[in-house]
Amino acid sequence: TAPVYESKPATAKKPAKAWIKSGTGKVAVVRSFIGVPSGNNGVYKHGGGATWITGKAASRIDKHEKEHIKTTKALHDAHIKPLEKRVSTYRGMTGNNKDGADEAAAIAALQTEINWNTAVNDFATNDTAQNTPMGPVDTIDLAKPDFYFDFGARDVKKVTYDHFVDTQ
Repeated sequence: TAPVYESKPATAKKPAKAWIKSGTGKVAVVRSFIGVPSGNNGVYKHGGGATWITGKAASRIDKHEKEHIKTTKALHDAHIKPLEKRVSTYRGMTGNNKDGADEAAAIAALQTEINWNTAVNDFATNDTAQNTPMGPVDTIDLAKPDFYFDFGARDVKKVTYDHFVDTQ
C-alpha cells in the first residue's frame, strides 16, 4: 500500500507539517513454491516424454527453489527494509513530521526522503532480473555439481524369462 501523505498548514509560529497516514506505506513481498513430488510427474510440457523424479531429485529441486527465496529475501532486506524504516519514522500524526514553508513543500520534502517509488521499483527490477528463468539464480545453481540434472540415469534391471511354459 503506497503511503498517503497528510499535512497541516503552517501557522504564524510553526511551519507546515507532513506525515504518512497510519495504515499506509506498507509492502508485502511473497515468494513461495509448492515443490515437486517424487515419482511419475507426467509428460513434460515441452515434449520429450514422461518425467520421472527421484526422491533425491525432488529434494534438490526444493533446494533450488529455496535459492530463489533466499535471493528475494536479500533484495527485500536491501531495498524494502530501509524503506519500511523510513516510512515508520513518519507514520501517524504523532510520529515525526517533515516541515515545510507550506503543506505542499512539507509533503514534497517527505516524499523525497521516503523515496517510495525508487525503492519499490529497484526491488522489483532486481528481483525479476535475479529470478527470471535462466537468470543468475538458475545459471549459478545449474553450474553446481549437485544440480539435479547431473544425478544421471539409474540402471534399470530387466527381468526376462528364457522359458515360459504355460502349464494350463
